[in-house]
Amino acid sequence: MDSNVLILGSVGILISIIGVVIFRFKTVHLLAGYKPGKYDDDKLSKISGSHLLFVGLWLILGSVFIFALPERIEMVGILISFGVILAIAKMIYHCNKYAKK
Repeated sequence: MDSNVLILGSVGILISIIGVVIFRFKTVHLLAGYKPGKYDDDKLSKISGSHLLFVGLWLILGSVFIFALPERIEMVGILISFGVILAIAKMIYHCNKYAKK
């Protein structure tokens, strides 16, 4: 098995776990740039946790596709990159729009 698949899958699992922990236990202090009192913790944990879970699952799915389709690694890599960038941009936008106090 290729080491890239293992690394990408492991990173996906780690980000998914962080997303679940933030969503479930409201540990928003794990987020970079978090300032207490600036955001509603409940909304921020739901938005950021669900988006991080999506990013983690997207990376896991990407590693499965890289394993199954090694001849299409460039296309899969572009799709993974596009999905992660889009999800993170959406998370930042939603946190700034809906989670501010």
